[in-house]
Amino acid sequence: MAVTREDVDLMLRLDQAFRPSKEAKKFVWSEALAAIVEDRTFFEAYALDSDARFHVNEVATYYEMVGMLWQKGLLDLELLMEWVPASTYWTKIGPILVQAREVFDSPGLWVHFEALAGAQQRS
Repeated sequence: MAVTREDVDLMLRLDQAFRPSKEAKKFVWSEALAAIVEDRTFFEAYALDSDARFHVNEVATYYEMVGMLWQKGLLDLELLMEWVPASTYWTKIGPILVQAREVFDSPGLWVHFEALAGAQQRS
């Protein structure tokens, strides 16, 4: 599928409406989060209503939505390869999101984000 103006228009709208905040991105790239990911203690370290959980969820939700639209054929992977760094963010927070599947007994959590990141890594 070739990139169309409609693809670009949809991505611009998504970015305007749902792009993760600076605070969320800053937290995802913080050293504190990196240490917690390695220890697999994220869900013990941060309460359900904490800013940390909100920040991770904010970033993950954006990429989950983009991944879902891609998997439904509404966005072109070539465009996403250059536009969104899903694989880079999955590397940072993917372990937390996989752990969330276990913690919340919900194997379908974040599957679109993971699939998009995997497709980007293979390309």
